[in-house]
Amino acid sequence: MAVSLLCKDCNTLLKNIAEAQSHSDATGHANFEESTQPVTQLVCTACGKPCRTDAEKALHTKFTGHTEYVDKTGEDTRMLDTEQQMAAAKQQMEDDLDADAELLGIKRKKKPAAAAADAAAEAAGEGGAAAAAGGEG
Repeated sequence: MAVSLLCKDCNTLLKNIAEAQSHSDATGHANFEESTQPVTQLVCTACGKPCRTDAEKALHTKFTGHTEYVDKTGEDTRMLDTEQQMAAAKQQMEDDLDADAELLGIKRKKKPAAAAADAAAEAAGEGGAAAAAGGEG
């Protein structure tokens, strides 16, 4: 089972789908695969800053003078549920697109499954409101 995602364009290890999306946005890289290698986590004992690479550690040492690090790689390693994370990321993207369309006054075309789910949610909401109103009277 995967514990990280590997960018095949630059060999960077990423903790989850959200990090992969940020990496993709920043670099344009889009070639990722699941990996069993945990993401390196060297933690500065003086301030607690986590460093993922020797280069990041060297920069931290250069600018702060901190030289002691503890290797916590693999201590908080969780198996990735990429299907669940991808579904959540896709839903967030759809929500963002809906919000953007609303701001621009554009009506988005929805896929049949999404439109059916929205209609069911609206019907449930209206039914719940009618039931609540009926219960009060």
